[in-house]
Amino acid sequence: MSKNIILEPKTNKHEEIEITDSIISDYKLKEWADEFTLMTAGYRSKLDPKNINSRECPFNIVTVSILGEAKARVFARKLSKGKTGSVHIGGETRPHTQEFIGTLARIYAANGFNVHLRKGVSTTPIWYSSYGTFFEEYDTSDNLTASHSSYYKGGWKPLDFEGKQLVEEEKDIVNEVKKIVQNCETIKFAPYDSELIQNDFDVDKDYVNYIKTIISPNMLSEIGTAANDGFKCAAYSLGGSMKATTERLFELLSIKTGKNGVVQYYLGEEDSQYHKVGQIDGVDYGVDPSKKEVYANIGAQELLLEEKANVVLIWDPDGDRINIVTVASADIKEKATNYGLTVDEKFTENDKSIVYFTPNQLYFMLTAFRLNALKESNEISQYDWFSVRSVASTRSIDELLSHENIPIVDVCVGFKHLGTLSSWIENNLGEKKTYPNYVSTGKEVIFGNNPRALIMYEESGGANFGGTEMLKNKSGSKSLITMREKDGMQVGLFVLALAAHLHNKNISFAEYYIQTIDKYNIKYKYFKREDYKLYEETLTGNELEKAKEEGMKKKNNIMEYFSKLIEESKNGKPASEIHNTLCESLSTKLPSTLTGIYDAGADKSLRGVLLKFQSYWFLIRESGTEVVLRYYVEGENNDETEIVLNLLKSLDSKIG
Repeated sequence: MSKNIILEPKTNKHEEIEITDSIISDYKLKEWADEFTLMTAGYRSKLDPKNINSRECPFNIVTVSILGEAKARVFARKLSKGKTGSVHIGGETRPHTQEFIGTLARIYAANGFNVHLRKGVSTTPIWYSSYGTFFEEYDTSDNLTASHSSYYKGGWKPLDFEGKQLVEEEKDIVNEVKKIVQNCETIKFAPYDSELIQNDFDVDKDYVNYIKTIISPNMLSEIGTAANDGFKCAAYSLGGSMKATTERLFELLSIKTGKNGVVQYYLGEEDSQYHKVGQIDGVDYGVDPSKKEVYANIGAQELLLEEKANVVLIWDPDGDRINIVTVASADIKEKATNYGLTVDEKFTENDKSIVYFTPNQLYFMLTAFRLNALKESNEISQYDWFSVRSVASTRSIDELLSHENIPIVDVCVGFKHLGTLSSWIENNLGEKKTYPNYVSTGKEVIFGNNPRALIMYEESGGANFGGTEMLKNKSGSKSLITMREKDGMQVGLFVLALAAHLHNKNISFAEYYIQTIDKYNIKYKYFKREDYKLYEETLTGNELEKAKEEGMKKKNNIMEYFSKLIEESKNGKPASEIHNTLCESLSTKLPSTLTGIYDAGADKSLRGVLLKFQSYWFLIRESGTEVVLRYYVEGENNDETEIVLNLLKSLDSKIG
């Protein structure tokens, strides 16, 4: 039986799988269950694009079935007596997504849940799942996505009733997965035409009403004014889920899309390999729009130089990450480069240059843009505004917000931590308490009586904004300060509004960025990040196991070195002595002086260490989505940040 586990995901009959010893052996389920955990973005692992039943790749029809059964059991136990549970299931476009959605729907229905699938559209961006789960008051939801990862990675992101990646139930689900395998239990599947499975998930109009509390009428008006002057935005959805959803929402916002519209889609046709974007010279870099391999290789430059678009917007497959490509006059090249912007040497024509922005730089501009709009409407003084960022993100926004005395909070990497902070604020409204779970750097933040989120963001390209009004669910029984997921539609609208505003004033993004940096005397404008790949995931068999063992050993040695420095600091060792220890390990001096070292890890399996110096900061952390260590440095001097990054990266060879 184990060699022929071929479920028909959408068959209209009852089916079941008994997890036998043979299945456990063939699918290596014991090893899989022993290692199974939920990380920064849920569960991700390698899948076989050609075979949903693959026993060689951990993300397959059997493991997904076990995940669904485990979660259904955990949430069924949470239900009050007599209540029927409700769940939404969605996903983007990577291989087998629709089959996985059908499989999970049948498992939840077999466990007595009402299942809500998308109405009129087959795919669902993660933020749409998040918003709809909360608004419709469902108990939970699942989204099948590995976000920006390569197409051969599968992903399962479970959300709680607020639409946030679940935290409270995480351990119970992990334990249930292990139990199902250890006890050789049976998983049942209801017929796909069960009355419990409905295609009725549609929150378009409700979402647009919420968006209008974030995007001001003046911003929407500026888009219309620019459109009348021929303004166009090229939106690349990279074969993912964003086109089908956003074109419906733009219509409700009276923003025209399509060939003659304001928003014109490119690479919009859904494609399980994302139109091979990011696949260069035999290497698959994934579809992260913040990577040069993506944003520099989709044809955006030609559109801008040929004046077929005024700005290029790029979404990843599940719509939680975003980036832009812009054009500016060629004479700004030197100044833009000196301010940390990237000017493309290959694309300069007719006195125009292509200018790239990192997500950090984009969010700096959007924050300044929104801040100015709130000041003009006098809403800046009506609420207690605050901002939240992952600890790996830019400090330039701190400098910007300090002019309005708006506090900013560091949390661990992973948007669920930003959502957890929002939930804490909501549960402590009107109380002068300091949030206990921020990354402790000696900074205490007390939130006001009427808090609103100016921006919540991550360096990797995800963000959302809080509205002037709280986000209420359908019955009005609960309110949130912000959505619980990164929302590429929100950010895309802000980009569109800012681009239209700049078009109307005949100013480029590069000019606006430089003017804003100068206006607020921003010092932290040189940010660098590099990833250290631990092993090659495309390997198989013994070769993969050997590479994985060596890579994990290297990672542990490096992280243990930095973790030891934290323990020494906690035990009273002065920062000056820790600085000397680092210099001794490097056999050279570090520029500037260490002022503090802090634990920035989400947990024991996702360690992170933050080092603060007088003129820069450095962070090293384990990734929860890819097999890499991530290195970050940001400072006041470009050359200094480059030196520091290379020096601290060199510890790999010295201590690994």
